[in-house]
Amino acid sequence: MIKYIFLYFLLILSPLFLHGQSHSLSGKYFYPFPGEGGIVLEFSEKTFNKNIQGHLTPIIGKGIYQIKSNKLLLKYQNVKNPDTSIVKIETKNIKPSDMGVLSIKVVDASSGKVFPFASCGLRNNKEKLISVILTDTLGKANITLYNFDIIKIISIDLLGYDRIHIPTSQFKGKSVVITAFLKPQLANYIERKEEIYKIEKLDSKELILINEYKKRMRFKRYKRGL
Repeated sequence: MIKYIFLYFLLILSPLFLHGQSHSLSGKYFYPFPGEGGIVLEFSEKTFNKNIQGHLTPIIGKGIYQIKSNKLLLKYQNVKNPDTSIVKIETKNIKPSDMGVLSIKVVDASSGKVFPFASCGLRNNKEKLISVILTDTLGKANITLYNFDIIKIISIDLLGYDRIHIPTSQFKGKSVVITAFLKPQLANYIERKEEIYKIEKLDSKELILINEYKKRMRFKRYKRGL
């Protein structure tokens, strides 16, 4: 009798013990958009890859994930953009040596057409955007750098074109002329951030998630070999 009572309580309490534990996923899951395209989530041990199709340019992200307390946490890592854009840099020494004077010109790599309103971003060592300067109608921007301890990277980009990243350390005590030749972007990359989903269902056939906007997303598991 005592044995049966023990087994009964074990069956009831087991889900409570498992509820707070971490679990893992594997394989590919697909969430279709109305019409065409969709989201592919691929999991392996502690990492994930996300591919969003259906836009003019695919959106790609990757990082590490965790499942705990019926929630899926996706922690995106910055994906190194395989830049096809080109940059030409000319420098000469100036005084004072603790500053950098930059003259930037942004053009289309194929046609040579100048790009007004291209973004010249000042970023820290984690690539977080601190400030943005836009190019003028001639595709030019002028920047004077002082705080090299904070501003570690200059990014040059325009919607639909590959971004250029340039370390600022080489510009200290320099007058710099930068010409950025931008090429069309083949994919957009999700930058560092976190997403949390509530898991409504997870089994061998599907993964049902609820996002922060309460939207229900039903991912079908890819069959083996796809």
